[in-house]
Amino acid sequence: MIYDYIIAGAGLGGLSFAHHLIHSQRPFERILIIDRDDKKTNDRTWSFWSEEQPEYHCAHGQHWEQLGFISNHFSKFENINPFKYYTIDGLSFYEEVRQEISKDSRFHWLKADVKHISSHLDDGVVSTNLGLHHGQVVIDSISRPKLDDNHSINVWQSFLGWTIQTHSPLFDPDKPILMDFRVTQAGAASFVYVLPYSPNHALVEYTQFTSTKSIDKEAYARALNQYLKRHWGLTDFGIEDEEIGQIPMTNHEFNPHPSERVHRLGTAGGDTKPTTGYTFTNVQSHVKAILNEQVQTREDKTRFAFYDTLLLQIIQQKPEQVKPIMEYLFKSQPFTRVLRFLDETTHPLEEMMIFGQLPWAPFINSLTKKWKHDYIG
Repeated sequence: MIYDYIIAGAGLGGLSFAHHLIHSQRPFERILIIDRDDKKTNDRTWSFWSEEQPEYHCAHGQHWEQLGFISNHFSKFENINPFKYYTIDGLSFYEEVRQEISKDSRFHWLKADVKHISSHLDDGVVSTNLGLHHGQVVIDSISRPKLDDNHSINVWQSFLGWTIQTHSPLFDPDKPILMDFRVTQAGAASFVYVLPYSPNHALVEYTQFTSTKSIDKEAYARALNQYLKRHWGLTDFGIEDEEIGQIPMTNHEFNPHPSERVHRLGTAGGDTKPTTGYTFTNVQSHVKAILNEQVQTREDKTRFAFYDTLLLQIIQQKPEQVKPIMEYLFKSQPFTRVLRFLDETTHPLEEMMIFGQLPWAPFINSLTKKWKHDYIG
């Protein structure tokens, strides 16, 4: 049997493709989804900003109209109109899309380990521990990127997050904190991210930008406990959910369409913003491009790749400079401009205004190193 589509991986990329396919006008008869996991646990949280209400109903119940930045020197909260900041917990997303799929008899599920994905002239082939499966098109959201250490900058965004319940009301549910730098910056850029769901309920996540592909979970837990005690007076709280992981931050050039029959989604498809780790919105755009048979390109955004490379070099080589750069950025710029800059939708004049307020020395040093790498070797 040859399927119209085989979706390898039932995570963000694979289920996003299934959702948009169901709501598209594309004709199809047989879809196979392959994953070894039932996706019945809340294993991650995706956050994003948007001017439009998300298509997924699970995002409608929790959103914010302002964001905050805190450091030892200042605190700033600001309205982000016309954007709203949304969050989706993994389990709610999985359940919503799986429910959509369960109503459509054209979809078939296979619980199996994906071993290899290849492409032939007439079809794509997914090899699993249960055999070979053929599809006209394979949507690969399961491959992990193979980073070239010799030709790219590779650092990691490592995180440990707790969804906590407190006995007394502590959080302002209208004030999420995008970055709180009031934590030790020992050899790595470190901050805490706080999403308040209610006065007693919040996601609190400790994050490090590090060149090490490993997580010291005990150290991250100590950092979270110290942060909650020092800045929120919390020593007794319940942990409802925990998420831990790493996101590659790299200027590696990914290949989202390695063959005529295979499309990659997610980090291996180039959907993760190198300097922030945000992926959700880019995956949705990439899925729509595939369904509309559009080539996914960065258009005239090579300057943003250049900006990413400069900051990645700073993160890799001078992590202690990340905190002051972020302080200058959020203190001098409106949040809406920062968000559009991260979306790569700002104009060059706006970017000049942004960089004109940042400390020059780290970027000049990074630019010099990039020039030596590119032209001297």
